[in-house]
Amino acid sequence: MTPLLRPHSILSLILTGFILALLPMATALALAVFYVDRLARQSQVAVVEAVEGTQGGRQLLNQITAMERNVRQYLVLQDQKLLNVYRDTHASWAKTVERLNQLSLEADQKGLLDRLAAGEENLFQIYGVGTVAPERHSHAVSGFDGVRELARDFLTLSLSQVDKAVEKLQTMAVETTSTLSLMVAAAVPTVAALAGLFLTLIVKPLGRIEAAIQRLGNEDFTTPIRVWGPRDLEELGVRLDWLRRRLAESEDQKNRFLRHISHELKTPLTSLREGAELLGEEILGPLNREQREVATIVQTNSVRLQRLIEDLLNFNQIMSRTLTLRPEILDLAVLVRQVIETQRLAWKARNVSLRTELKAAPLVGDKQKLTTVFDNLLSNAVKFSPPGGNIVIRLEQTAKATHLTVQDSGPGFDRADQDRVFEAFYQGRRAAGGHIKGSGLGLAIANEYALAHGGSLEIVGSQSSGGCIRLVLPLNGVAQ
Repeated sequence: MTPLLRPHSILSLILTGFILALLPMATALALAVFYVDRLARQSQVAVVEAVEGTQGGRQLLNQITAMERNVRQYLVLQDQKLLNVYRDTHASWAKTVERLNQLSLEADQKGLLDRLAAGEENLFQIYGVGTVAPERHSHAVSGFDGVRELARDFLTLSLSQVDKAVEKLQTMAVETTSTLSLMVAAAVPTVAALAGLFLTLIVKPLGRIEAAIQRLGNEDFTTPIRVWGPRDLEELGVRLDWLRRRLAESEDQKNRFLRHISHELKTPLTSLREGAELLGEEILGPLNREQREVATIVQTNSVRLQRLIEDLLNFNQIMSRTLTLRPEILDLAVLVRQVIETQRLAWKARNVSLRTELKAAPLVGDKQKLTTVFDNLLSNAVKFSPPGGNIVIRLEQTAKATHLTVQDSGPGFDRADQDRVFEAFYQGRRAAGGHIKGSGLGLAIANEYALAHGGSLEIVGSQSSGGCIRLVLPLNGVAQ
């Protein structure tokens, strides 16, 4: 869209589209009014002239008959009053002829009317002006017969002109209807095309803005935001692109901070953990009961702190979209048993009994990522299980997928939390018992790793049966 044609705002674009879409309809309406008005006027003229021609023809016939009767009576009675009546009737005849001459008569009607006027004028010259010799009476009276026949012919011709006028009006009506139909047929697609054009000009930039906001919501800060359209929408696109750059800078600063703080914490933490293990193993000398308890507390919390740091590093890797898989053939049942053994001290310390129902589940996947997934699921179950509780782990493989279910006897998932359980840093409304508190990243990381394998995590069972999470992995690349 060139700068000269680009509207200043979406409102002006809508108004322009409305006006342009209205023009064809307004033009069609104006032409329709014009054609209908022309048809009405022509119809009125044609009908009026046809009716007046017919009425005039009847008047001429009646007047010539009356004049003939007056002349015959005069010739018999020799009464001057009858001759005066004849002259008055002649005057009316002349007015009728004059009125008919003012109409738009056909050529044959015009010629016949002229012959009528000439014939009647000859008769008037005989009876209305001078005195008729007796020997010419019969010859003069017979002249009325010829004029009367001409009057009948004129009336017949006028009646036929009415039929012609009606036929002409019907033809004009058909032509007008056809013309209006063509105008409507041309106006409708024109309006539709204009509406589609301006709808596209409005919807496309809005769609780009929506897509840009969606990308920002999905934390895609690398794709530049460009919006073409009305200037106010383009300015909005510029502001969104500025927001994208600011979010990208903030995301980069956050990732750098997480990487820096995590690595900075791991070095002293490793020394702290190794020192606590040396004390706990009494390599540096025997410990009394209180000293052994302190060493155990230090070792336990150093392990927990290391786990939190690893969660932060894993989460940072996921958020920076540098997550890569290193697939290999493995048996998920073996991996589950290894993780259970690794966490034995944790679930034994809480006096939790653990029962497994594991079947061989060969597949292709990233061993480290899948280990993290199950490790986080088991840690979550141990954390929420009450002292003396039960944890049941089931692993089975169907014809379509591999299912790993971890169920604990804790408070379960609140209905309001089920849609947010796998969000990062979300702790939920039902807190774990005791002093143990997590980072809120374990299930979020497990969910991302499951999605990376083409699988998913889902909450199953009811709240009364405790917490139950199922890992579903596809069978793509299952080892035979």
